[in-house]
Amino acid sequence: MATSNTPDFKGTASSTPQGDQSQQQSSFQDKASSALSGLNGQLKNIGDSASAQLGKLSTTQKVVGGLALAAGLSWLSRAMNKRNA
Repeated sequence: MATSNTPDFKGTASSTPQGDQSQQQSSFQDKASSALSGLNGQLKNIGDSASAQLGKLSTTQKVVGGLALAAGLSWLSRAMNKRNA
């Protein structure tokens, strides 16, 4: 394995194998990929569950819920504008 002499933050030389760095990076990428694929599955399950629940609502419930959501977003937007002004 090839090693490089690189100064650390104190200015002293340290010898670290370059293979270890690439192995650590690969391990990090594997963990990140695994976490993202698990998160993707969880989000899909949540979306499927939410759409199933939404399908059970009547048209009136959907309209009232949409209006309440719009009113809440409007109020939040106005509150944020007042806070930032």
